[in-house]
Amino acid sequence: MTETPTQKKPNRRAVKAAAAGALGVALLAGLGTTFAKWYEEHSIGGSSLQSGHLNMTVDGAKWIDVNSGQTIDEAQFKMVPGDTLLYTADVTPDLEGDNLVATLKVNTSETVTGDLKDIVKVKTVVGDGTDTQQTVRPGDNTAIKVSVELRFPETTDDAEPAEDKSNWWGDRGEDGTVNLSEIKIELDQNDNP
Repeated sequence: MTETPTQKKPNRRAVKAAAAGALGVALLAGLGTTFAKWYEEHSIGGSSLQSGHLNMTVDGAKWIDVNSGQTIDEAQFKMVPGDTLLYTADVTPDLEGDNLVATLKVNTSETVTGDLKDIVKVKTVVGDGTDTQQTVRPGDNTAIKVSVELRFPETTDDAEPAEDKSNWWGDRGEDGTVNLSEIKIELDQNDNP
């Protein structure tokens, strides 16, 4: 039997240290961890942002019989051809928002219903003139007069009554109703500029 020369045994501590170092490098490379770099941050604002609001108050709402000038209870009043009724109210807008612009109007589109809907004439006015709407902005907090006129024309063609009664209503429109509950005063936000 031949003897092999004695091999030098490696130092176990050195092997363990080399293995631990290799494992540490492999873990750092595998996890994508890097050594610290400089870093600084700054807040984008000193406080939180807030939203504004769009409100309105409606005061002094009433119905007036234009023919007599008297205030009426619209639920009890019985219209006849030739009558004109007027709803009036003071609307005070309350807007807050840097880019807020709104339109105040009375919405009567397709909302008048009942037997008399094709007979009565409805006209709205917002403000002191003949406008049907008004643009308002933050700070516009003066009351704006809003009115809705409801007129039962004296004749079918809204002209002078003919002697031959050809443009008179006859019994058309008797005991009829006009429902105004869907007519609304609206304050709608406009598109942002």
